[in-house]
Amino acid sequence: MPQVRVQSSGDGVWGSIVWHSDDTLEPLQFSCDAARQWIESHFQDLMQSVVEAVDAETGGWWRIMDQPGKEGNYIESSASAMLVYSLMKGVWVGVLETKACVDVAVKAWAY
Repeated sequence: MPQVRVQSSGDGVWGSIVWHSDDTLEPLQFSCDAARQWIESHFQDLMQSVVEAVDAETGGWWRIMDQPGKEGNYIESSASAMLVYSLMKGVWVGVLETKACVDVAVKAWAY
C-alpha cells in the first residue's frame, strides 16, 4: 500500500491533514463507480498512514505527525478529534476495516 504524505511548509506532515481526511468521503454519494473506487482507495491509503502515525502512548496525533517528541511539538487534541471522526466515518460508510480503525479511534477519543 503506498504511503500518503501531505506536507505543509516543507517541514513535516502536519496534523492539519484532518481537513483533507474529513472532506475526502463527502463526494462518495454523488460519484460514479470509477470515481468512487479512486476516492475509497485514496481515503484508505490516507487513513492507513494516519493509523501508523498515532502516538502509541496517548493514542493521539502529534501536531507535526512525522516528528513525534521533537521540541515544541505536542499532541494536537483538535486534530486528534477530527481524525477520530474521519476514522469512524470511514467505518460507518464501509470504506475502512472495522476493528483496527475503531480500536485506534476509541483510544484517541479517550485521550
